[in-house]
Amino acid sequence: MKKSEAMDLYEGLNEISPQMIEEAGNYKKTASVDIRYKKSNNVKKMLNIKKELLVFFCACLTGVNVRAGYEILIFLRKIIIHNNLVKGIEDLFYWIFMSAYIFSQIYATMYGSIRWYFLLGLVFGVAVIQKLISSGEKIHKKTRKNLEIIRKNR
Repeated sequence: MKKSEAMDLYEGLNEISPQMIEEAGNYKKTASVDIRYKKSNNVKKMLNIKKELLVFFCACLTGVNVRAGYEILIFLRKIIIHNNLVKGIEDLFYWIFMSAYIFSQIYATMYGSIRWYFLLGLVFGVAVIQKLISSGEKIHKKTRKNLEIIRKNR
């Protein structure tokens, strides 16, 4: 470094006031706080995603319960034969009860606000249990048919 460059640097440092140094220190503090805030905000977002997945899972279970409840109602109708008026009244009470149940689940998981992923989970749960029930019925029919063939061949 030449002597003239060193003198320019020294003169530049002399022009820095204590107020400028204090402002630079404050900027450094706020920048570190901003970085910590961004890190904690990312952690909060991750927790929110985990919470939303948990709510989705609870909604799936709610959908399974709704469909399973209707299957129980269908089973009871096969055991005790009713006329159409009684079936209509049963359906009315079933859906009133299930509406209250779904509302209580929404209130318990989302504090009363309806989110799209809750509705998606509800439909997904109903679809999964429906697929399981239809698969079970197909297996039951095939097994029954095979057993009848075995009985005839004896």
